[in-house]
Amino acid sequence: MTAGLRHDDESATSELVVWSALVSGRDWAFVVDVGSHRGAALTDVQLPPGTAAVAFEPHPDRCASLRRAVALRGLPVRVEEMAVTSGIGTAELRRSERPPRMWTLEPVSTLGPEASIHVATTSLTGYFAGDDAESVCVRVSVPGHEGAVLAGSVEVLSRVRNAAVMLNASYLSDREIERLSVDWRLYAYDHRSTRFVEVSGSPRLAARVIRAGWCDPRQVVLVHRHASPPLTEMLRESSL
Repeated sequence: MTAGLRHDDESATSELVVWSALVSGRDWAFVVDVGSHRGAALTDVQLPPGTAAVAFEPHPDRCASLRRAVALRGLPVRVEEMAVTSGIGTAELRRSERPPRMWTLEPVSTLGPEASIHVATTSLTGYFAGDDAESVCVRVSVPGHEGAVLAGSVEVLSRVRNAAVMLNASYLSDREIERLSVDWRLYAYDHRSTRFVEVSGSPRLAARVIRAGWCDPRQVVLVHRHASPPLTEMLRESSL
């Protein structure tokens, strides 16, 4: 294993394997799962000792299942029944009529009135307003809503000494990727070498590289540019 992120078996490109390696790569003050669903990203990984974990899942049934799973395993995970977006309030959670029929905050056509519920919302900046943690590791699994989650996280993540965010860049526009590359170092997962590779160069180049097909855009990690060297070194394998 190289830098805590090298895996040689065929499952190396799975999201859970990559996420698990990121979580175990250092001692995080907080590990946060946004769009936790049934919670595998927290229940099936080894959390560092002393880490405070928070799971956000707005759908009531999934949230109930997650709470049962956490309680059954006696895990130190705080489960919040709310959606993470750019601000605090309420929003409509809709189930798309198109496969794979995901629940989303995005304006989509739904399967009918029963496929829409109102949920509480928060932003990571608002939620962690009273905390003064030095390190935060975040997984964002809200297809199509990543931009809003990041917009509501900028303030808190920019003041943390070490912040890493794993997300699916497939749903980001080129413009969004270009903007992110200004303040964040982007690491893409190379499925050939099973390593993270830093995507450097101009913002426009960053978007092209992530779309090029050599990496898995579902497993892009953002590290704020003011992060301390140990975190950057943990991920860095080479630069493009």
